[in-house]
Amino acid sequence: MVIISGIFLALTLGVTIGLNFKRIQIHPRQKNLTPETNIKVSGEQKHTLIPYLDTLEIRFIKRILSQEDKLLSVNEANEILRIERLSKENQRQRRHIFLKELNLKLKMIYQVPECIERKSTELDRRSKYYSLHEQISKESIEEMLIEENSK
Repeated sequence: MVIISGIFLALTLGVTIGLNFKRIQIHPRQKNLTPETNIKVSGEQKHTLIPYLDTLEIRFIKRILSQEDKLLSVNEANEILRIERLSKENQRQRRHIFLKELNLKLKMIYQVPECIERKSTELDRRSKYYSLHEQISKESIEEMLIEENSK
């Protein structure tokens, strides 16, 4: 009898909560919950990466910036992501997911759809490299990375 009453009580609570859940509404200003990416500092807009990028993403960006030609090879990307020992298909999938998330985060900051671009060189079209979009200046990213390290 106790078991049956417990089941009945659980079902009643579940139905009640379920019916009331439909009534919960999000305030109109909260529909698009996008984080603040711009901070006004003395009249100019300043971007910040601090709450968005993890250490792996920062390391990836720093490696691109450290290259003379600003191109990062697929092998170097695999090394940064520590996926060299996986199968080629698994490497490709993990790089794709990583770059998709990184591009999404950078898009929130710079309003550029593909901040990390996939390119091929003139010498070998089969080889792919990653680089920063031309609209993103090296100085702006370095400034943000310095700010993050100082905090």
